[in-house]
Amino acid sequence: MARIRSHTSRYVPGSVEFLRRRPCIWVSTTDTTAEDDVDLVAVERAANGREPLPPLSDAEKRLAVRAMWRAGVSYEDMAVRAGVLPRRVARWVAKEKQLLEGAV
Repeated sequence: MARIRSHTSRYVPGSVEFLRRRPCIWVSTTDTTAEDDVDLVAVERAANGREPLPPLSDAEKRLAVRAMWRAGVSYEDMAVRAGVLPRRVARWVAKEKQLLEGAV
């Protein structure tokens, strides 16, 4: 006789269980847009991988990649969430590292 499982091991994106199993990246602000028309809510959703992933402008993609890199997200995950190729993520992270080294 087949055994029926009372719950599934698959977590639904956006559910409480899903968010507990992965680190969340928070974009803390009182406004939903920045001065250069960056939608910070869309950036936060993309950085956290909340489905459906919103379409992002280039400035929003860069900001999302910066937030994910600082949170330790892998390049492949950053690329999928931001909607860019992994080599573009690698270039953006390299530029970010140069800026940080130059500031020291």
